[in-house]
Amino acid sequence: MSEQQQGDLLANAGTAVPPQSAGLPAAPAATGTLGVELPVVDLSIGQTLARWRAERGESIATVAARLRCDQAVIDALEGDRFNDLGAPVFARGHLKRYAELLGAPVDELLERWSVVQRQSLAPPDLKSTPRARARNVDTRVWGRRVGAAAVALVIGLAAWWILKGSGTATTTPTQLAAQALPPPPPAPAPLPVVAQPVAADAATTQTTMSDATPPLVAAPPAVAPTPQGTSAAPPAVAPPLVDGDRARLRLAAREDSWVQVVDATGRRLYFGTLRRDNSVALNGAAPLRVLLGRADMTAVEFAGRPVSIPNSMIFNATAHFTIDATGQMQRVVVPVQP
Repeated sequence: MSEQQQGDLLANAGTAVPPQSAGLPAAPAATGTLGVELPVVDLSIGQTLARWRAERGESIATVAARLRCDQAVIDALEGDRFNDLGAPVFARGHLKRYAELLGAPVDELLERWSVVQRQSLAPPDLKSTPRARARNVDTRVWGRRVGAAAVALVIGLAAWWILKGSGTATTTPTQLAAQALPPPPPAPAPLPVVAQPVAADAATTQTTMSDATPPLVAAPPAVAPTPQGTSAAPPAVAPPLVDGDRARLRLAAREDSWVQVVDATGRRLYFGTLRRDNSVALNGAAPLRVLLGRADMTAVEFAGRPVSIPNSMIFNATAHFTIDATGQMQRVVVPVQP
């Protein structure tokens, strides 16, 4: 084939297609069952937790018992209903404890939860907010009302001026009522008082009996004899750990925890979130009432001594108790509203 014929063929073909490189196979068109690529769907936080729990072969009741929390907490976590768990600090604490129990990636789940929280707190679009239509004010109606009030005021002042200038005496309603009432009746005369005679022999007899009867004297209470060589020991009382009626309490948080402390006088010593690796020292009247949102991650010291919170006082990672001057703790039970 001559060079002229080759040029004509290239011109008629338009754009030339480069030949396939030798030794390289052609790329497949699709990998799906229908010849198209299937998108990869990411699991949510709750679905990820549910899959980890299913792979461990545990039920919701089992993990709730191991975490010492309600089954509703597990349902809210696996259903991505974090607002049902209260404040964000409580939701984050429950998520971390559940992920650690299942062995799931804790840092990754907490980072995804933070992104969800920031998206839920995004500012609304004020441009699309519906607004109420402004009411049209009829100035003529208000003008007529002001004019009628002015006319009524002028008529009242004129009537008052006429009545005052006529000199007519007016009677108040109080004076009319006093004139209509009848005069009060006269007070009855007091009755004469007649003195009763007192018998002389009765006074003599009473004096004789009081002189003859000696006064009664109460006998001292009997005291049980104490054996020789022994002494009565006073009852044992736990020594107080506070100075006077002031108690010193120190709290140290290993994770973010909600803290509320109130003393015996009702004064609020602390109310808020105690951040991770922070501590607070409080001083108030004993006994102190303490509420810890993450009792399992909060260290307690009373009067300089460490105090351990019993597991029986911790439920849903929360502890609500009182601590008296001797360091004794008692759980606070809040009555359920009917």
